Amino acid sequence: MTVSDNIYFAQTALKIGGDDFVKGTNAFGFNESLPIPYPMQKSTLSNSGKLDSDMLLANTGYGQGEVSVNPLHLSYMYSAFVNDGNIVKPRLVQTSDKPAVWKKNAMPAEAAHLLTKDLVQVINSPSGTAHTAKINGLELAGKKTGTPEFKSKQGTTGKESGWFVAFNTKNPKLLVTMEIENAQKQAAAIWLREK
Repeated sequence: MTVSDNIYFAQTALKIGGDDFVKGTNAFGFNESLPIPYPMQKSTLSNSGKLDSDMLLANTGYGQGEVSVNPLHLSYMYSAFVNDGNIVKPRLVQTSDKPAVWKKNAMPAEAAHLLTKDLVQVINSPSGTAHTAKINGLELAGKKTGTPEFKSKQGTTGKESGWFVAFNTKNPKLLVTMEIENAQKQAAAIWLREK
């Protein structure tokens, strides 16, 4: 996870298989409306709702292919890491009500804690894909999550958007989800600055 190894995640998705992969993501609220009164697009894995080819399944395993994730939904999926595997129900207005669970046991609590440690390394490790987000004295857990590419045909160069999600592990009341447009320019600038 620290170095964002696409091949590993593609091979893992192929081992899981399309049907089980879809079932697993449904536990996180894919293909389902967010439980809020404001209409938003559903997060989906494919245009057809199926992962019926090895190529599509492999690409989906590392967040590409036809994956489409609603940014608010992405934020709430990360809430499982600090809520023992439970995804918190979205609230659009701050209230005095206690937060409610939307997806109970989206993942086992042990997996949530292990993944949080891995997400810390994504930022803290010098080889982590989000090391430039490291802030001394603050333990952040996060991930550069997906790089949508916008181009007219396969095999050509196009524009890229980069997504980043992070939270403070010691005080996880704030989670940041952001999109950076033209990320290929940002990545080149970061690479040059590090050299």
